[in-house]
Amino acid sequence: MALAKMYTNMDNPSVKALMKLIETRSAATVYTWLGGLLDLYYIPVLNRHDIHEADGLGGLLAHYDKKDKDRMKGCIAKLRTMAKDKTFTPEVTASLRAASTGAAVITTASNSLGCVLYGCAAFAYDKAGKDVAKEEFLRLCEEHLDDVLERLEAIEETDGQNPIKVSWGC
Repeated sequence: MALAKMYTNMDNPSVKALMKLIETRSAATVYTWLGGLLDLYYIPVLNRHDIHEADGLGGLLAHYDKKDKDRMKGCIAKLRTMAKDKTFTPEVTASLRAASTGAAVITTASNSLGCVLYGCAAFAYDKAGKDVAKEEFLRLCEEHLDDVLERLEAIEETDGQNPIKVSWGC
């Protein structure tokens, strides 16, 4: 299988359910959820490869304060540049993309889905390696997708009157 940058099946019922659920959640809830995903899944992959540029990013996002915006934007830009480096393994590249895209939700809410789709690839490559068969890659992506959907469902919404404003471009 040619290396995939992200999970791309937008017709998957879990993708559609995730999009609908995100639309009902406040920005603070989405930031908390994504910050948790960064800390739980994507940043540890980077750390195992001695990449520490994203350290603390999940916490900054989960407890976002506008005073941290410039600091986060600098980190996002660095991670995006690093993701272009062809010498990294697929799980590192996908984790860099997931972390930078997840943090960029502070400027564009639809990045929340992009983070998850890159994160699916990071999860699959981390579990099965770059030579994973397509069927196994898709199975692992869907396993991760279901997990992150459950994690968002489990977060109690405290500001349901002010859902995040999302414009899906897909």
